[in-house]
Amino acid sequence: MTLGTFQNKESLLTVRGSCNKIIHATGIQLDWQDDEKSAFSRYWSGYLHLTGKSGEDVWHINLNIKTWCKSMKFLHEILRSEVDWWEVYID
Repeated sequence: MTLGTFQNKESLLTVRGSCNKIIHATGIQLDWQDDEKSAFSRYWSGYLHLTGKSGEDVWHINLNIKTWCKSMKFLHEILRSEVDWWEVYID
């Protein structure tokens, strides 16, 4: 599963990269799909379209929210088990 894709690029989106894009996004839009069974119904696909700018370069990513949330939960579990937070907060 991929976290998301860059529009017009072949590179993979990492957890770190996705967080960076979320923080720096200047535009966000839900990805709505038409329900083929009903002419009047639409549903959210589970993707967010994020847009922004890095210098003069404009970027656009399609972020899979379900996969992103699972990845963030996994990262949190690793950090919780690997980091001695007591030592982090003690000077």
